Amino acid sequence: MGIKPRRKRPANLPADAYWDQQEECWGAGARDGAGNKCGTWNYFWTKSGAPAGTVEYDQQGRRHGPSHWVHPNGELWQSGTYVHGIMHGRFSWQQCSVPSPGPIEFVAASGQISDDVVRMDMPFVDGAAQSYHMTFYNRLGADAPLDRDEHGRTANLGSGLGKLVVDTTLLMTEARAHSVEGVEVLRPDDDTRVVFKGLHDSGCKVLFRPAFGTAREHVFSGAEMSRAFTLSSDYLLAHRSARAAEAKANAAALAARRERFRAIPIANQRMATYEFLRGMYSDDYFPDALVDKIKAILVRLCKEIEAAKPQDEDSILALTHAATEEINALEQEFADGGSELETAAREVMAEDFGAIVEAYGFDALDIEDVIAPRDW
Repeated sequence: MGIKPRRKRPANLPADAYWDQQEECWGAGARDGAGNKCGTWNYFWTKSGAPAGTVEYDQQGRRHGPSHWVHPNGELWQSGTYVHGIMHGRFSWQQCSVPSPGPIEFVAASGQISDDVVRMDMPFVDGAAQSYHMTFYNRLGADAPLDRDEHGRTANLGSGLGKLVVDTTLLMTEARAHSVEGVEVLRPDDDTRVVFKGLHDSGCKVLFRPAFGTAREHVFSGAEMSRAFTLSSDYLLAHRSARAAEAKANAAALAARRERFRAIPIANQRMATYEFLRGMYSDDYFPDALVDKIKAILVRLCKEIEAAKPQDEDSILALTHAATEEINALEQEFADGGSELETAAREVMAEDFGAIVEAYGFDALDIEDVIAPRDW
């Protein structure tokens, strides 16, 4: 058995660089007393000694913060952000324009990647790859990827459509978008994939592919793409963070409303003595503790109507819709309790909503309008 030759050290390496077996390249950085990497580490290519990457580590030797690697010619190889060893944020991988020891094998959830793809961006959430939220760039886009604004949205998406490769995933950020065919397209639910399908004489083609049902394709102008859409890989985390912040704010507002009206009695004589949800309390299928939660929502609705004194239908519908959405949020609790807000519950709740609006002088309202946002 022969002895392996000693690895030749490039002459241009920093004096404190040594061979890093874990990264399989030269590295230079600090270690703590336990031997853990900490702070900023710089890495260098094996043969040339050219800069290969910069990685940040926490006090336990885990990647924490930005990680950025380049090909020997300085072009991006891969980059992303870690949180205490967990990938979190947008990661990018890029092919080199010349042969490189840092090869990239692009893999997508669809299993098929166009040969035109030079760079791929994909977000990670707490270590989980979001493989249905990827941006595919051609060489033009790899050299000059689209910027993001301060809110995480893609800046001027419409002017950069020529940098994208088919099957790039988009998010629709506005409630409505208008296609060049004159169709008003509503923002789809989170289970619908919105996919760039190539350029068009009037802008670009966008495919809306729901989890169930028929996919549909529309053409949007560049201006409308900039207004109503963003690259999913750019905006997904910001979108989720905004949703989480909104949910937190709504929960705080709801708690404040509950506290505000807790001790106030109902003034309307009819509703003060009304027996709410009789049909649900008398049915063992519905747990009393959960029915109590719906009753509390309806009682508070009466108090809010009395406090707001709505003068028109839109004003009272805003209150009934908010109460309806609160009941929607209880659906999982009922499922966990072996129950369901099904036909019998729907009829009982609709009857009580009808009694409430009638008691406050809005008896002409259609009950379906009163509870329009219902999921039950």
